[in-house]
Amino acid sequence: MPGANSIASISFQVVVRNRASPQASPNASVSVSYTTQGGSSASTALTTNWLMPNNLTAQTNNGSLVRSPSVYSWAGDSYLVDSWQRPMYIRQPTFTWTRIKQSNPLAGGTNIITLSFTPNVELISRCRPRIVLSNLVGACVNADAAIDSQLFSNTNKVSGRASFDATNLALTMYAVRYSAANSSDPLPDSMVLDHTPYGVNFTSINPVQGQDAPQPYLQVVLDGATMNMPPAVAVIQDTDTLLPAVNDVSFSYGDASALKVLAPTFTVRSIIQSNPLPGQYNTFLVTIQLNMALPNNTVVTISGFTPNTPTDPNSTSRRDLSPSGTLPLQSIPGSASQSILGYVRDAAGSLGSYAGAGYFDRVLGRLSLYLTNGGLQAGVNYSFQFNLRNPQCQMSPVVPCIRASRIAAGCYLGFVGRNLFNTRSDVTTGTLSVDGTNVLGAQVGESLPLAVRQPGILMAAVQQSSAMPCASNDLTFAFRTSVSLVADLNQTLIFTGLMGVRGGLPVAMPGGVVQLQVTAIGDNVFGAAASWNPSTGTLVVPVWVDTVAGRNYSFKVTVTNPATPQSCASSILMSITGMCFNTQSVVWPLLNSSPDLAGQGSCTVPVFNTVDPTSGWGSAPALVNGTCPLYVVNASYSLAMARQSSAFPCDPSNVITIQLVSNVPLSYCAPNITIRGLTGTQSPASSVFSITVQGSAGTAIWFNDTGSMVVTAPTVPSTSCTPLIITFTLRNQKAPRPLGATVTIETSGFPNTAIAPAQILTRYSALVPSVLVNDSLVVLAGSFPTKTMVQTTPWPGASNTLTVTISSSVPLWTDCAVVAFTNLEEACAAPGALALQGSDAALFSYNGTMSSTGLWSSSADPSGRAVQQGRLTLRPIGANNVVCGAVTCLPPSVNWTFSFVIFNPVVPQYSPPVQILADATLGSVPIDPANFVKDLVSTPILSGVCTNAAQGTCALTAGDAAPLRVYAPTFLVADIGQSTPYPRRLNTLSVTLLTNMPLQAGSSITVSNLAGAQTPSGVIDVRSGFGFGSTVFDSFSAVNAALPGNGSWDLQARSLTLFVTKLVPAGTFMNFSFQLLNPDCGQESPPVC
Repeated sequence: MPGANSIASISFQVVVRNRASPQASPNASVSVSYTTQGGSSASTALTTNWLMPNNLTAQTNNGSLVRSPSVYSWAGDSYLVDSWQRPMYIRQPTFTWTRIKQSNPLAGGTNIITLSFTPNVELISRCRPRIVLSNLVGACVNADAAIDSQLFSNTNKVSGRASFDATNLALTMYAVRYSAANSSDPLPDSMVLDHTPYGVNFTSINPVQGQDAPQPYLQVVLDGATMNMPPAVAVIQDTDTLLPAVNDVSFSYGDASALKVLAPTFTVRSIIQSNPLPGQYNTFLVTIQLNMALPNNTVVTISGFTPNTPTDPNSTSRRDLSPSGTLPLQSIPGSASQSILGYVRDAAGSLGSYAGAGYFDRVLGRLSLYLTNGGLQAGVNYSFQFNLRNPQCQMSPVVPCIRASRIAAGCYLGFVGRNLFNTRSDVTTGTLSVDGTNVLGAQVGESLPLAVRQPGILMAAVQQSSAMPCASNDLTFAFRTSVSLVADLNQTLIFTGLMGVRGGLPVAMPGGVVQLQVTAIGDNVFGAAASWNPSTGTLVVPVWVDTVAGRNYSFKVTVTNPATPQSCASSILMSITGMCFNTQSVVWPLLNSSPDLAGQGSCTVPVFNTVDPTSGWGSAPALVNGTCPLYVVNASYSLAMARQSSAFPCDPSNVITIQLVSNVPLSYCAPNITIRGLTGTQSPASSVFSITVQGSAGTAIWFNDTGSMVVTAPTVPSTSCTPLIITFTLRNQKAPRPLGATVTIETSGFPNTAIAPAQILTRYSALVPSVLVNDSLVVLAGSFPTKTMVQTTPWPGASNTLTVTISSSVPLWTDCAVVAFTNLEEACAAPGALALQGSDAALFSYNGTMSSTGLWSSSADPSGRAVQQGRLTLRPIGANNVVCGAVTCLPPSVNWTFSFVIFNPVVPQYSPPVQILADATLGSVPIDPANFVKDLVSTPILSGVCTNAAQGTCALTAGDAAPLRVYAPTFLVADIGQSTPYPRRLNTLSVTLLTNMPLQAGSSITVSNLAGAQTPSGVIDVRSGFGFGSTVFDSFSAVNAALPGNGSWDLQARSLTLFVTKLVPAGTFMNFSFQLLNPDCGQESPPVC
């Protein structure tokens, strides 16, 4: 032992096992404790830091040298303080060098990935170190992956295997080798040395979709490491290796980077067609190549075979492209590419019925190929061809696209996205079967897929053989198309607008739908019969044989012209079904044909004044533009005249004569003749009329509401220009009609529903201008040439006899004449029947049956004056007359005289304008009101006192005979005298009165201003005559309706009131007397009134 107070040097070693987690060297120290000699004293402690020698070497447990320190690179280790020799410094495991690469960058391909690395520390088996390769994006590796190194094992301790975590995309390799699975002891040679290169390979299936190379990471993880985990190291991708080509697929630098996947595509995709004509079968030649292999059951789809223009109205029945279903493929003769036929079917797996075929979907316009027999290799050209029927409409070319789907590659299902085909517009198709004179052959650019020519009608023409009504008419058609018509498409030629024109509007041909025989002119490519719908003007002709584009074709059909005239069809259109042909206007006439028809023009028209109904009218020249289709000449009348026998209103026996000369043989149509415009007559509403045609009796149907007559199938001339005369009887209207009716005539032929345009009949006055009344249905306006009225008295309230004399300018038929006298102002008569007197009174009736009567009525003045207007209404009864015909009438221009009695008004008035009229409101022939002619010269001769010498008393003058001239009521005589002038004597007063109006019972007379009389008020006697005799004056009484012979005296009023007890006629003298007591004093005689 060292001596006292000496320093001892003690050496010893301690063996420990480094921990799994890296760490920096801890600050180590040593502590020494000791006691005094004998151990009796307290101990003393000494603590000091370690001295760190720098000449130590790393040794194993048995002291042997592990490795020279010079091989280590310590830079970058975050746990190194100053020297690796510091106790308990544990280095961070990492990699000093990494590389990763792959063998195949093709999508879906089998890929060998090679990982190379060099660790910086020994990976001791006891710590179960594992190397984790992560971020293997896109890798598809077996969970128990085979690797080519026995130094490593999987989680199941199987050497030569690694474990792949598909969720975290990481490959784990344990740096431990075991003799058997689940063995707890590694083999002695299992340690991975530091700074030693290692490499492993494993197999992955690439994803189907392309991707850039991911950044893989490499990390060492030791069991038991709970802190200071070593970070992952970014593995360097290999960008220096150039991979060898796969068939025609070559690679670039960088494609060896692990898990870089080239985007799958069709590197070759070409397609051309053989035929641009619509509706024709078209061969499509296809060549494809991919930069990936396609396995079995992959579906290659070529799409885009869809018409890109609107379809025609017949699209539901068209057969564009191909029906949905199996579509056979063919190899391309002479092609250097490999035929695809041995690798495709029309459905997947066992569903595929046909090898070397695909499935075509008509709705979606796509062809699907299902791969079989190993699928397609990458970088190999495959070719094939198939047939589709071209769309039937013009199309701009489409650019089809190609894709692959349902690709199963390892862990992935994927697809190759749509790639547009590369098309060529600089080449032509093969030789086309066309007539090169009018249609071009194959053109550059028409090899583009579904480039389809526009179907066009290059020429369409038509003409007819006859323009005569009801004639058989050959319609000849010619046409030429820009493309061939295909019989297999059931194409038809449709001609519309085969309708003549009337009034600017097309009209249907007569008849129903029929089949017409088709007669080909030249090449016969048509069906034997065409469907003809005359109601719509549509002709449908089937095509039974393929045509040649650009060649002229023609045919004819025969139709029957309508009976009615019409202009030619103004807008005939031709269309063709089964293809999207443009609609083409059809022109006329045919090429190199005349537009005129010989011998079908109008007859020569003579001057009217030289018309001889029995003469011929010449021959017809050529009809200008007669070949215009469906032009039917107007079956007009060179002479068409109408006249009548009577212009009297309401005449029931007016004979209408129609004279016709036609420019066509009417017998062609066996026509009906319709006469229109005879409106306003009073003929029966609808009836069968008796007529004469060519002098023979016949019948016609009359429609009075429309003024038309239909003569059914009369015997008509069989040659043109022969007169036809028809007569019948109508009843004229009541109202005046100064101008004749505009009468038209129409002829209807086969069938009878077709009506010809109306032709206006010539008025007779156009031939004989001075005879206007013979124009059909001219009706004269009636008048009263004679119309006088006189009266017998102008006295107010008097019974007055009015005598009239009238005549009419037209017959007054008893069933359509009502005569009225109006403006009989203030005339008074009992309402109702009023008796007529005179020689002609029996010709009139108030009700049409009771003769010698009129109907009296009165009404308020329409102007609002406070007067009543009297009216006398008369209905003629009449008598048979040669003028009247079948109905009784009053003949024209005959004077009728009769009279009637009324009472004059009691107020004065001048003679009013009394009028006569025929009242249309009561169903009469209308004759406008006219004033009666008044007698302004004569003086009425009155009866009684006004006769002879007393005439002057009446004061009548010339003009008093004017009807309803009425004087003001007055006393013509008013005299009074007395018997005594002595005062206070009883005085007899004698009175004489004479009035110009009758005094009716109940009226009163007052004698007033008897001033001074002293008789007390009361009833006093009134005696007849002068002198107050004994005879009672019975015309007066003191009280109305009391006993006669007295009056009522009023002393205060000094007046005597006398009530009339019975009628006192006008012009009657009244002589009477009464007594009053004179006054006491004298006075002058007062003015008694």
